Amino acid sequence: MGSVYKRGETYWIKYRDANEILRRESSESSDKVTAKELLLERELAAAKGRNVDMKAKKTTFEALTLLIINDYKINEYRSLGRLKRSLSHLSKYFGKKLARNISTDVINAYIIIRKDEGAAKATINRELSALKRMFNIACKECTPPKVYFVPSIKMLDETDNVRIGFFEFEPFFKVKEALPNHLKGPFVLAHRTGMRMEEILSLKWDDDDVKVNIFERKIELGPKSVKNKEPRAVFLQGETYEVIKRQKAIRDMYYPSCEYVFFNLQTGERIKDFRFVWERTLFKALGIVARYTCTSCKTIIRPQTPLTKKQRKNLVCSECNETKFKKSNAKIFHDLRRTAVRNAIKAGVPEKVVMEMSGHKTRSVLDRYNIICEEEQKDAAKKISERNKEMEEQYREMMNETISIPFVNQK
Repeated sequence: MGSVYKRGETYWIKYRDANEILRRESSESSDKVTAKELLLERELAAAKGRNVDMKAKKTTFEALTLLIINDYKINEYRSLGRLKRSLSHLSKYFGKKLARNISTDVINAYIIIRKDEGAAKATINRELSALKRMFNIACKECTPPKVYFVPSIKMLDETDNVRIGFFEFEPFFKVKEALPNHLKGPFVLAHRTGMRMEEILSLKWDDDDVKVNIFERKIELGPKSVKNKEPRAVFLQGETYEVIKRQKAIRDMYYPSCEYVFFNLQTGERIKDFRFVWERTLFKALGIVARYTCTSCKTIIRPQTPLTKKQRKNLVCSECNETKFKKSNAKIFHDLRRTAVRNAIKAGVPEKVVMEMSGHKTRSVLDRYNIICEEEQKDAAKKISERNKEMEEQYREMMNETISIPFVNQK
C-alpha cells in the first residue's frame, strides 16, 4: 500500500508501480486530499499494469502540436493547411501552458475569447477538434502516454450556421456568361456534377489517384483527392463531356506539358485563387457585392463595388475604428454543389444514387443540401389548397343530396 507524507508545505506520495518499483512523486499541493487522490490514481494505474511516465507531467502544448502535425503528415491528410490555421489561433492562447494545466475551464475561456474576436462557430469547432485530437493522440496512441487525461471539450452548436445558397437557372446562366473563359469549365462541372472546387481544380489527365477518361466518359477520383477518402466515379454527359473534351484539345495544342485539366489559358498554369475574379463576376452579372461585418461592434459595411486586396486591408470601421472584418458573399462556389444535389433529386434520381454521385456519407448531410426552396413551398401550398377545395366540394355535394327516410308509425 502507498502512503502520503509531507515535505515542507507540499505533500508527496509513495507507491509501487506495475513493475513493483518503489516510486516517490510530488502532488505539487499543500492539500492532503489532493495528494490522496493522486495516490489512488497511481495505484489504480499500477493495478491495471500501466506505468506512469513522470515526463508526462512536463508535456507542453507545443509538444502536442508536433504530435498532430506528424499524424497528418504520416496519414497524408489533405487538410494540413486548415489544421495549421487552427493551430495558429490555439498557440496564441495555449502556447506557454503545460498539457496537464489545460482543463475544461481553460478551454471554455478560450471559446469566449474567440467569440469576442468574431470567429464563427464552425471555425471555433475546427480549432476545438484539433485540440481534442492532439490530446487523444498523446493519451491513447503514444507509448508511453504523453498525457494521462483528455479534457472534456463541448463543441458549439452549428445548426444556425448552415448555408442555404443555390444557383437557380437564370443567375447560373448570367454568371456563366460573365466568367472568364478559363473558369467557365469548372463552373459548369460543379453545377452539373456537384464536385467540390478543390476536386475540380486538382484534376489531372493521368495521375496515380485521379484519372480523366474521355473514351469512357468518366472521371475517377481516388481516396487522396476526395475529402472523405472514399473514391468515386463522376460520369460525363452532355455539356460536362464537351467541357472536358474542349480542355483536352486546348491543352494538346497550346500546353502539351500541362498535367492539369483546368488551367490559366494565358500561362498554362494551374488555377489557384480566383476569389477576386469571382466577386467581380458576381457584381457584373448579378450586381452582388460582398459585405463586411466588424468583429467588434457588428457594424455591416456594404461597398458599392468589390474591394481589392489593398482596399480590404485598409478597411476601417466607422463606429469603433476596428480593422478586423468578417467577409460574407451572397453566393459562393460551393452553392453549385448544393444546387447539383437538389437538381438531381428533383429529376427523380434515387437518394442513394445521389449520395454515391456527390460523395455524401450520411443522410443528414444530404438533407442539408436538399433544402426546400420557396418555389417548392409555393407549389406544395397550392397542392394543399386544391386538395382542401376538392374535399370541401365533395362534402357540399354529400350534404345537398336528398335522402329519403321511410315513414315510421310511432305510438
